[in-house]
Amino acid sequence: MKRIRTRLILLAIAFVAALIVYALSDFYGHLNKFSFYIKNEEQVFARRELDEVIRFYRLTDRIKLRFLADRLIFSDAFLWQAAYDCLIKDNEKIVSDLQSKTEDPRAAHLLGITRFRKAKALYEAGERREALRMLLQDASRDFEMAVRNGSDSNFDDRFNYDLTSDSAAALKALRLPKPKHMIPMWRPGLNPPPGGGLPGKNDPFGGEKDGNLPPGSPRKKG
Repeated sequence: MKRIRTRLILLAIAFVAALIVYALSDFYGHLNKFSFYIKNEEQVFARRELDEVIRFYRLTDRIKLRFLADRLIFSDAFLWQAAYDCLIKDNEKIVSDLQSKTEDPRAAHLLGITRFRKAKALYEAGERREALRMLLQDASRDFEMAVRNGSDSNFDDRFNYDLTSDSAAALKALRLPKPKHMIPMWRPGLNPPPGGGLPGKNDPFGGEKDGNLPPGSPRKKG
């Protein structure tokens, strides 16, 4: 009887372990696809894969494993959401979400690109003085943080910092229809910074803490 009980316990453990492995494999499959679609700027497919990632996140909350998942799996989740927001050009949301997280070089990189987009829009609207100020003060500071806290091979942001810290170069960039080196965007799942991400207490996907809200629809802004 004791042997049977032991076998049943072992079978139950093996079954749970198999479920966990399957769930994680499925999760990382969706995350890799999300990264691919972000890289290729395919908004519809990126949204679909992000929704699957969010669904898994909500599941960890329902089964009371969110505390553990936040630290082991979702420490970079705020960057996944920001990468999608960058893709759909939700500039205000990116600034709001990332301006306090620039110690992570990937967040600083996305924020710098977003500031540049905002400055470009201001320049095209005739607000040239404010556009130049935004590049020289705000975007330049973001790219400086990306360089300072990033790896030695972060040549994109070294270029971006040089571009946005020189008034003549910044003004020339504002005049160009699509400046070089300003588009390369952090890809989810690639090049994590030393020490990992930035685990937080709040839902990185914008839902309530109980995880009962469905994923939100994308907001498009210019």
